[in-house]
Amino acid sequence: MARRAEAIDVSEAKWLAEHIGANRPLYENERVGGGRRPLRDNERTLLALIKRASPEIHPALKPLLEKVA
Repeated sequence: MARRAEAIDVSEAKWLAEHIGANRPLYENERVGGGRRPLRDNERTLLALIKRASPEIHPALKPLLEKVA
């Protein structure tokens, strides 16, 4: 039996956006000076899964999901 993906609610989207952070580089070689650490593999994988499987994307997550396009 196939499972249907659930939409991410507002509080989940805001939590992800705050904890993963839209203004972080995607990879280590994109880091500038003493900037923030790049996304980890598991964070990129989670965002890719959300982008692919979520039926509805909250606006707070769109900048993050565009990074892993």
